[in-house]
Amino acid sequence: MFFWENSETRYPLAAGSELWLPILHLVNKTGRDHFASLEFVENNATESFFRDAQVLKDWIGFVNKKYRDNLDKHKNRIILVGMKSCGKLSVGKILSSKLNIDFVDQDAELEKRHFEKMQESLTYREIYKKYGDAYFRDLETETLDIISSKLLGREFVLATGGATPIVTKNQSTLKKMGLVVYLDMDKDILLDRMKTNGVPAILPNPDRQEMSLSKLVEERIPVYRNIADIIMQCGMETVEDIASSLAIRVGSQNYVD
Repeated sequence: MFFWENSETRYPLAAGSELWLPILHLVNKTGRDHFASLEFVENNATESFFRDAQVLKDWIGFVNKKYRDNLDKHKNRIILVGMKSCGKLSVGKILSSKLNIDFVDQDAELEKRHFEKMQESLTYREIYKKYGDAYFRDLETETLDIISSKLLGREFVLATGGATPIVTKNQSTLKKMGLVVYLDMDKDILLDRMKTNGVPAILPNPDRQEMSLSKLVEERIPVYRNIADIIMQCGMETVEDIASSLAIRVGSQNYVD
């Protein structure tokens, strides 16, 4: 029996029809990042095509090679995405130290960009509250473009804003910049952290935090998963453990324990 293993799941590639849809999704998702020609798989594939185990094995081998080539190409250009309070900032700082490469905090860069434009020193939370969602999202995209230009050809770890990947243009920018890592954390842990660290301004209804967080999770998690090259399950592990696991997973030659 063959196996397809990606950052999310290990699928047994049996000849039966019940598994071909998730496998098709993985083939098309990974392949379309590299070759537009693979789109015909989604449009024209039939169940009988995927019953041929050898053909399926060839497809999986092809996509797996492209996945690993992408990993090698971007191993020291790492972009962390995920919900607010999932640990992007803390993990990113430790990871960059372990890999001996630059660390960039998009929220901090956004604050600098706002100051350049408005001659006003505010935190990113204050910017959002004062100027609203539309201004803030435009500023996020503008800041990401500046960061992308500055980091061209350099090795880095970038901690993004929670909503940055939601904008379609930003998704393309992030994928071109490097290896996208989604820090996936349970909603209950996120909620506890938000209560401890302060309710973020992005919550649509701060008085009903659990409902508001659930709405954001439903909107954002599919996007995070879709653009991620690696998905890191983050539970009760320390940020040190998460950073160490990620350093090993990307296979960096710079890694220092």
